[in-house]
Amino acid sequence: MQRAKARKAEQEGRLRQHAIDSLYGTAKGMTITGICLLVLSTAVLSSRMVVIVPSGKVGVPTAFGIYADTYLPEGETSMIAPWKSVTYENVQLRSIDWDTGTKSELWGITSDEIKLTLDVTVPFQIEPTAVPLMLQRLGANWESKLQNWMRSGIYDTIGKFEWQSSSNKDRQAIAIAASKKIDAKLTTNLSHFGLGDLEQAIRVGEVLIRAIYLPEQIEAANENFAAAQKLQDTERQLTLAADERAKRREKEGTGYANLIGSLPKDVDAPMIADLLRAMADKQRAAAFMHIAKNPPKDGNVILMMGEGSGATPMIDPTRMRSRSAPQVAGN
Repeated sequence: MQRAKARKAEQEGRLRQHAIDSLYGTAKGMTITGICLLVLSTAVLSSRMVVIVPSGKVGVPTAFGIYADTYLPEGETSMIAPWKSVTYENVQLRSIDWDTGTKSELWGITSDEIKLTLDVTVPFQIEPTAVPLMLQRLGANWESKLQNWMRSGIYDTIGKFEWQSSSNKDRQAIAIAASKKIDAKLTTNLSHFGLGDLEQAIRVGEVLIRAIYLPEQIEAANENFAAAQKLQDTERQLTLAADERAKRREKEGTGYANLIGSLPKDVDAPMIADLLRAMADKQRAAAFMHIAKNPPKDGNVILMMGEGSGATPMIDPTRMRSRSAPQVAGN
């Protein structure tokens, strides 16, 4: 009997020890798991609490969709609460571009109801101090609203000009007028949203109109007009050249007629023909003009028409001074 009781007590002791060992092992495993979870949670929270603002941007803390009144400067490392996030906004000088043939195509209707398509660039920059209020009043898509106000200003400006103003020389005038109109649009819309104090915080540069495109029909008509005008200019130049040649020939003909009329009566037709041929020759004409301008002091000048034994002597009728012995000039 005593042996049975002792055996039973021994078994119970073993069971109690086994239960204790099991509980200790479970507690030990749970402790390791808890530590791992704690470390992991701390790492996750730390990554959300430490933020580094990228260069050229500022960060605005956000909690449950509400933007803070302050901002985090660029390049700064900051600590935020784990339940907050950060919205980053670009504060560098940049531009809004509208390009033909894209989704951002920009067009306007002129005062004479012609549709013009434009390639336009508008530079702008926002002050860091204005970013929190812009986000609070206009929301995360504030830049889209700003772009629409600029587009509206350019559209209104196009309506003040005729389509002929699309030429290069008038493009600058449109750009200047568009810059002024955009400034007025920003002032009006910012005041509407209670952001009148931010007018100077948003700097908009001069509008750059890179290209203006007319409707295809007008482009074709302009090309035809330019071609016709070029042809007309060519015809005008040819007409002027023809008139000049006619006047020169008329003057030359009058000179020849006067020359022939002043010749002595005994000068026959063959001699006149030789004279005209000599005057047509540049070298002979030059020699003739030299002798005519620089005659000898005494006596007449004889021109030798022709060459060698076939040369014919002829008295220069324009330099006949006296009946004294003439001097001979070779050709």
